[in-house]
Amino acid sequence: MRRIVYQLQAMLALALVFAALPLSVAEAQARVCFPETNQCLEGRFREYWTQNGGLPVFGYPVTQMAEEYNFDLEQSFMTQWFERGRFELHPENPRPYDVLLGRLGADVLRKMNIDWQTEPKGTQQPDCLWFAETQHGVCDQASGIGFKTYWQTHGLEFDGQRGVSYAESLALFGLPLTEPRMETNSSGDRVLTQWFERGRFEWHPNQPDQYKVLLGLLGNEARVPFVRYNNPGLPGRLLVLADRLYSLRADGSRVTPLPVMNSGFVSSAFSPDGRRMATRCTSGGADGLCIISLDTGAITRLNNDSSAVAASWSPDGTRIAYESGSNDRRGLHVINADGSGDILLMAGLPERMPTGGSWSPDGRQLTFATIYSENAIYVVNSDGTGLRQIVAEGRSPTWSPDGSRIAFDSISSGNWDVYTVRPDGSGLTALTTSPDAEQGPVWSPDGSRLAYTSSRYAPGPGNVVQMDVYLVRADGGNGIKVLSHEGTNFIGGLAWSPDGSYIAAGLTLCPRLGCGPSVIGATSDGSRSFTILRGENARGGASLVDWLPE
Repeated sequence: MRRIVYQLQAMLALALVFAALPLSVAEAQARVCFPETNQCLEGRFREYWTQNGGLPVFGYPVTQMAEEYNFDLEQSFMTQWFERGRFELHPENPRPYDVLLGRLGADVLRKMNIDWQTEPKGTQQPDCLWFAETQHGVCDQASGIGFKTYWQTHGLEFDGQRGVSYAESLALFGLPLTEPRMETNSSGDRVLTQWFERGRFEWHPNQPDQYKVLLGLLGNEARVPFVRYNNPGLPGRLLVLADRLYSLRADGSRVTPLPVMNSGFVSSAFSPDGRRMATRCTSGGADGLCIISLDTGAITRLNNDSSAVAASWSPDGTRIAYESGSNDRRGLHVINADGSGDILLMAGLPERMPTGGSWSPDGRQLTFATIYSENAIYVVNSDGTGLRQIVAEGRSPTWSPDGSRIAFDSISSGNWDVYTVRPDGSGLTALTTSPDAEQGPVWSPDGSRLAYTSSRYAPGPGNVVQMDVYLVRADGGNGIKVLSHEGTNFIGGLAWSPDGSYIAAGLTLCPRLGCGPSVIGATSDGSRSFTILRGENARGGASLVDWLPE
């Protein structure tokens, strides 16, 4: 037995020695997969990744290798994204220049709406590297440890010689674009930071020496398809839907990609705490109503209804209202978040289909509208009893936070206006009466006011639309305009900040690329408006989903 143990120890030691040796070209090009991100590396990208720093420098792959359009070069190239970098394959170039790295440091600064060329310049210091091209220095933060030493000891392998040359370091990281300064990184850590063309150095003094300098996750951050703006003091976080879901701090300081891709979500509904999404999805080879964790991406199937459309969550997050178009299940349903207790609230008919659903604050009732031949508003108990029509003509009903009123819009007067009504159908009150189209009321968190959009269509070519956002008291008094937009896209997706001090609106239905700001905001007294984010190139647009507490 002892001899076998010795043999195993020797084999393990030998394996460790071979693991430390450089890979051959054939070994480097072999396919390797990473369970951490469920992505694989192969071919020239695997070889390049292995030879030039691997995991510490580039991180794990976060996408498959695929053709991707480069807007700077106006061409498509085989591309793969990593946590800290982006590889582009240029077979027209000789090795090692056939793989080019993205200028992700410059890209991410631009996405933060920061022009590095206007940043404060540095002064030349002894024992530091000085880069006259950008007027910035790179220094160590401790004796023999820091940004200077890290820059000098890491680089791309170009010349086949031992050690790292200046040219090889420059090829990997590029020139410094800023002076070192304290910043909050994408993980929420407050660290000394310096930006380079292709990297971001972070100083973590409490880590062991070999980990005191870490590279920022610029690959993840550069893939965000929008530019975010600095708005100090804005509370909470926004849920934003672009190529995937993102959690964006409202002040612009941090954006976090969530593990849920945008695969054409159909009326997704988000839980009150913003941590789960109900949507129709394909799981286990079939379509149905699902819940997706926004923290982990884990999917829970609730049913096998391939026509299910999520409508809304109950205030306590235990139940979901959804619509079904299946012949044998057609109508509005409520189901428990564990998939049990499915209840039909109202059956759908060819001439009348229930849609949407807003819960009363105590979770005992829902209000919803019907479409097709009938456009009425109903209230029903959440157990399916007590169904009653409260308004003969209306749309988009939403329950007030105190449960006393239901707001909706209606064209009953011949023009779209905003109304409120009591849950028993009494006390119908028109909040707007202008000739413009007022629609989409959204209650403030304390229920004292409503936000809505007001639209005006201009005559002539293009039929340009003027859209405004108004705030009005719940009794209809003191309406004020807080946002205005004229253009070919439309204001939609209104959301109040958690404290009711601000209102945000998404710009949706954009018919072209580069439509400008995707989410705009204003103070609730109308004194100031601002941009929260804007879409970028063909990969963005972004749609406002909700504004949640931090």
